[in-house]
Amino acid sequence: MIDNYKENIAKEIVEDAKQRIDNIDYISYTQTHSRMPRLTSKTLAERRAGTLEGKPYANPTTNETPLKYSGKLYKTMKGSSTGINMEKYGWYHNIGVSDTNPKIKRPQREFLDLKPQSGKKNKKIVGKATREFNRQLKKNFEK
Repeated sequence: MIDNYKENIAKEIVEDAKQRIDNIDYISYTQTHSRMPRLTSKTLAERRAGTLEGKPYANPTTNETPLKYSGKLYKTMKGSSTGINMEKYGWYHNIGVSDTNPKIKRPQREFLDLKPQSGKKNKKIVGKATREFNRQLKKNFEK
């Protein structure tokens, strides 16, 4: 039951992160979402060419949404009882550092909100997991 509770919390955090990636208003990012910088003109040119640091990487695209170039990071984001699973470079994006190649500048794109929550956000993230935990608890005591 505890593992299910942890998994449900992790799934809610991942769902919130995906919504954050999908729904950011990049036009007014400096006022509203200061931790989600827009892509540079160099990065946009790389995407249009289908390259990363000059090497073939993914299909060419005009998509300007950060963190969704190849879709690999987004598709691998999953919640489990051990925490949040995703491509390793996703964590480096979230904290704003390079992983193995210091030549690749990686601006911080804080899409994982891991700070303790309160109010509506706490109810959304913890509420669903708590309801499921209580349901399982009741079910197991009825046996």
